[in-house]
Amino acid sequence: MRRSAGSTGAASVLAALLGACDGAAPAAAPSDLGGRLDASPDGHASTPDGAADDLATDTGPDVASGGDDGAMDAAVVADAAVDDLATGADAGVPLALAAPCTDTADAVYVTPPGLPLMTPEHRGDVVRCTVDPPQSVAAVQANLGAANVEGVTAAWPVDVYRIAFRTMRNAVGAGISSARVYLPHGAVGPLPMVVVGHPSEGLADTCATSRRPDTMRDLALPWAARGYPVIAPDYAGLGTDGTQGYLDNVDTAQSLLDGARALRRLLRPGALESRIVLVGYSQGGGAVLAAQGLVRSYGADGDVAAAVVYAPEWPSRIDSFQVLNALRDPNALTIAYGITTPVVVTSMAYAWFENHVGTGHGGEAFAPALRATSPPALDGLCLTPYGGYVQGLQLHVRDWLDEPIRAAFVACYADATGPACSGPGRDLYRWVLQNGSTDSGGDPAGAPVLYVQGMLDTIMPPAQEAACNMARLRRDGVDVELCTDDVALHTSVVARNTRHAIAWAEAKLHGGVEPPCAGPALPACVP
Repeated sequence: MRRSAGSTGAASVLAALLGACDGAAPAAAPSDLGGRLDASPDGHASTPDGAADDLATDTGPDVASGGDDGAMDAAVVADAAVDDLATGADAGVPLALAAPCTDTADAVYVTPPGLPLMTPEHRGDVVRCTVDPPQSVAAVQANLGAANVEGVTAAWPVDVYRIAFRTMRNAVGAGISSARVYLPHGAVGPLPMVVVGHPSEGLADTCATSRRPDTMRDLALPWAARGYPVIAPDYAGLGTDGTQGYLDNVDTAQSLLDGARALRRLLRPGALESRIVLVGYSQGGGAVLAAQGLVRSYGADGDVAAAVVYAPEWPSRIDSFQVLNALRDPNALTIAYGITTPVVVTSMAYAWFENHVGTGHGGEAFAPALRATSPPALDGLCLTPYGGYVQGLQLHVRDWLDEPIRAAFVACYADATGPACSGPGRDLYRWVLQNGSTDSGGDPAGAPVLYVQGMLDTIMPPAQEAACNMARLRRDGVDVELCTDDVALHTSVVARNTRHAIAWAEAKLHGGVEPPCAGPALPACVP
């Protein structure tokens, strides 16, 4: 992410102000929109970039020798109705790289000079690649256990890489996405691939999910442990040049779809078959739903066969995440809207200004008194500490946006042609409206969707988000199946339901019997 002008000069001011924020949110509170409960004070787990200290990385003989005896001895998912697909019994193309990876880890996040002019055929071009520590079967199993993943037993050791690939940006043009790649060692193709959309982590460079291998233990690693090649892209501008299009449906969907292209180009021809499974959690779930609707027009060098979304943060309407309700009440306390809405409004507005108005304009989203601190906070903090910044220093809704922008946004909802609907607030409103309607996806002719929702989720609440999203998907004729978990929180819904999601996706891929889901019904939609 680009560092905004003046952020260095404001660093000491911000540091002093953030001292009061460290205790603003309870230490045990779950981080917003898919953050992890075990985050350190800076919003991350303790693993440094490129290291694997907190992973159960095993350098035993099965990894060092490149052997596959661990894969042959490992058990599979306990459910006998779920067959392991990646056996290679009827094919003969090893799941291997098409060319060696020779870049350093740091280089992955630096755009190479001299790239050719971006055209559609360059989408998915791999421009950087580095090798990360592999994981033996025992290490994979330990990591699944550390992430509390239920019911999945590792069947394969996993080779891990990080890459950067070219993609298109919504309203920005060309971009670069970084990604982590997980390949079951010794698997033989052609195999279907899995593309994973990660949850919100923040806008700062250091928040890129691919930098921290622990973050994908529950979301991406189980699929690789089952024998699927997996790519988990960062959204373009998160860790790479620019600013990610936070909750921009088209922008984030393109990062996922071009990630599918990138994985295909990374591997030997014939290692992958045409089918793609999309899997996303929280912000990534929204990106997957957008990609499900965009893929027929944008393409992915393959066919999306199934989509799994866990508690998706999906901008599907103008009042998603209570944005409109909050902005109507400028004197309300920030804490009254919980963790989610303040972070959504401020992050989305900042990213919109950076990407749709111009680089360096993000600070214009905020009141003049906050322009010295809000851009550096967004540029430098990951999700948990940034949420603390908002709760500690933007105490009322009126502090989230510059007042003329807030007032115009609300006025546009009341009368889109009235004189009060004007200026940047009007432009932001029009984008939010389009983003939640024509750009949000949901294709009735697209891939079937499994929607998994925890009933105790306070980040993406069942009534305010899941029920309204399901109503939208069903109204649009999407083939969607709901699976609710009566005791799952936002932070536990993935780990508790991964086994079910894998079984469902494999039934879709192979025409088997879909596993039943007998959770409680959703409440009525309450925007």
